[in-house]
Amino acid sequence: MCRTRPWKNSEDGVRVPASWCKRMIRALGAVLIYFVMLGAWVGVGLFMVIAPVRFGNLVNENFGLFPEVRAGDWGKKVLLRLAGLGLLAFAARFVWGIRQLFGPGG
Repeated sequence: MCRTRPWKNSEDGVRVPASWCKRMIRALGAVLIYFVMLGAWVGVGLFMVIAPVRFGNLVNENFGLFPEVRAGDWGKKVLLRLAGLGLLAFAARFVWGIRQLFGPGG
């Protein structure tokens, strides 16, 4: 709930403009988008690492971008697991960058 009029901060006596609330909501929207993207990278990466046969067959049936994966196809499973680990590493690097941004001296 945003106020339409400026309000007074009781701690330091500074008047905060009403447009501050709109800017804060926009900033939270941008943060929410990044959290959704991070969740997608982690979710897909974990799915690729834990169940490479299911992921490979899902991509094959829906998009036809990857050949069918059978139980004995260890090379395809290793490739999918490595790609999943790559997504997880990318997500970890993203989190590390955010941590550095908001950490001391950032």
